[in-house]
Amino acid sequence: MGLKQRVGPDRMNMSGDLGIDLPPEGGGLENVETLHRSAKGLWHIVPVLLLISFGLNIAALFLPFLVLNILLRPSVLGLPGTVQMLWEAKLYVVALLVAAFSLVFPFFKLLTLAWIWYLEKNPRRRRKTLSFVHAFGKWSMLDVFVVVLVLVITDDQRFINARIQYGLFLFILAIALSMTAALLTETLQRRLEPEPSSSLEVIREPALIASLRHPFLIVIFMLLGLFAFLAAIGLPFLQVDQVLLKDKAYSVLDTVQTLWIRGTPGLSVFVALTLVAFVLLGYLGRAGFLLLPMKVRHRNRLLHVLQEVEAWIMLDVFVLALVVFLIEGHHIVATKVQRGAFYLPTFLFLAYLLYGVARMLDKQNRRPGD
Repeated sequence: MGLKQRVGPDRMNMSGDLGIDLPPEGGGLENVETLHRSAKGLWHIVPVLLLISFGLNIAALFLPFLVLNILLRPSVLGLPGTVQMLWEAKLYVVALLVAAFSLVFPFFKLLTLAWIWYLEKNPRRRRKTLSFVHAFGKWSMLDVFVVVLVLVITDDQRFINARIQYGLFLFILAIALSMTAALLTETLQRRLEPEPSSSLEVIREPALIASLRHPFLIVIFMLLGLFAFLAAIGLPFLQVDQVLLKDKAYSVLDTVQTLWIRGTPGLSVFVALTLVAFVLLGYLGRAGFLLLPMKVRHRNRLLHVLQEVEAWIMLDVFVLALVVFLIEGHHIVATKVQRGAFYLPTFLFLAYLLYGVARMLDKQNRRPGD
């Protein structure tokens, strides 16, 4: 594995005269090989995951996600069909949004990860590109949550029903594998970088929130966010409002239960994890990151764990899917918005606020070498 040195003019003589290699100015040695050449053993599972994900994405383009029966007239919906339906309804922005996230971006993400793995040698560019993939990878699940909403709203109705098809599961698996590959790539990149050598990393530091002038305000926002989360998952966000159909209302927790009862336990567990369990874990983790005194080493580890957990938080994707359904869903079933729909964006705002404060304070309190 080769190492590339960047030696400034004022250090050239020292390097040449003493016959030693100096670290780059402003930091330690950095890996300049591709990840493919640097990876050992089980790390080579990453390109295997990318290849399987690519094949599943191709299959998902041709397989149906859903069969919808309205008054005994079946309609088969898949990824291209959903985009076409939105476009023909003149919902051009929504159609482009679904096409970008669910059709184009999955393949763009796979190509980007393959480029990072096999070709890119610059660690800084790898980190920046991986951050982009990390932030937007989950949005490919947009169409999945639209299908989930259709399944739930049409449950236990006499004149309309929906049946899930294998294409949906293949697509979920494809996106999950690509997200896993991205997380593994990030982990490998981090392990190849120099470990911090500061002796301060073993010293227990005060809680980050202690550096604020009015820390109690953040605590109040944390409690408000927790209340908003419980309301967002427990209160109905949508209710059927159509003649001849049962006026059933659904919350996030009702959605999980309904999917389980319908005989799709895998989809039920997926929704429970991405909309409830990981959301709560990430929120409490960020709160602990702010409130608890800990060593720099432990704080860094907690930050990495939180970043991996938060990659699977999809409540924001679900909110966008709900907006898409509210715009287009009246062609399927007439519905009306309930209180829970307002608590969903409220919680997201407070969660983003907590994330921003944690990131700001962590950056302000870091010392060189942390």
